[in-house]
Amino acid sequence: MENQYARQVGAGTTFLSPTDFYVEVDTSAGAVTIVLPSISTIMEIVAKLGITFAGIRFLDISDNASINNITIIGGSTDKVNNTTSIVLNTNGVGGIFNTLSGTEWSYTQNSVGGGGGGDAVILLGAGTGSSYRCGNSNLALSDYSN
Repeated sequence: MENQYARQVGAGTTFLSPTDFYVEVDTSAGAVTIVLPSISTIMEIVAKLGITFAGIRFLDISDNASINNITIIGGSTDKVNNTTSIVLNTNGVGGIFNTLSGTEWSYTQNSVGGGGGGDAVILLGAGTGSSYRCGNSNLALSDYSN
């Protein structure tokens, strides 16, 4: 990935940084655990950078989450969908984590199909930190656009 706000992670446990807004998850070598950054830290960084937080997007790029599950844990004392962790076990799974409050993440899953999440709703745009909804002819070419 050629984006300063994007990261690729693999088997084992990964603690995301507050600026990992796009995460490609490689489940081919084993189960993956992702610890989200604390919401309060993200909000401090976003304010300092002068950008709008549009959530953390991720995608199972190797289509192996049914065998090598992805576990998402809220950072610090934050929760995800009102629990401490969620387990994703569908090949090609992808979605977005948005903040509901200062300590609560909301996870919304994309519709899932084969081929690396080919039915994903939100995709990585061409501009730095940009994204777009698939099927709307928008390429999100400018930085931080969507």
